[in-house]
Amino acid sequence: MSLSQAHAALKSFFDKPVCSQAAAPLKDGVEIAIQIGTVETLTLKKQGGRLELLPSSSLSPDMTFSIGEKTGEALAAIQTEDIGEIGITIFDLMIHTEKENRISVKVHANSFTLLQNGYFGVLALGGAPVMTYLAKKGLGNISKIKNVLSRLRD
Repeated sequence: MSLSQAHAALKSFFDKPVCSQAAAPLKDGVEIAIQIGTVETLTLKKQGGRLELLPSSSLSPDMTFSIGEKTGEALAAIQTEDIGEIGITIFDLMIHTEKENRISVKVHANSFTLLQNGYFGVLALGGAPVMTYLAKKGLGNISKIKNVLSRLRD
């Protein structure tokens, strides 16, 4: 998959109504860097209540998602409108064994900023299915999640 195809696949994913619903708790102005392979960095930004995928590097991202070359395609192929199912799919991609299908995360903001910017609200929208999934992975409460976030901090 070329970089332009990966960008188009990600745009298709983030343009879905369910992604807008999932991003509702995020504060306007929030920026997330998305690195495709080792070449291109995009910015996912919430502006005017909507998610926008911008073809430029983020100036001040809260976190960076590095995605494999096939990951955008996998995200765009998601058919569900259930936030919890999408969250679980993303978490599964974070532990995927093949690099071209994996999502890696680096957190740049501290826990207070993540809370203030609405990220924990996004997690809460996943509901019981996401919390059950996280508990099975040893992340059954907020302090365990915060510990993992601190390990992902650069």
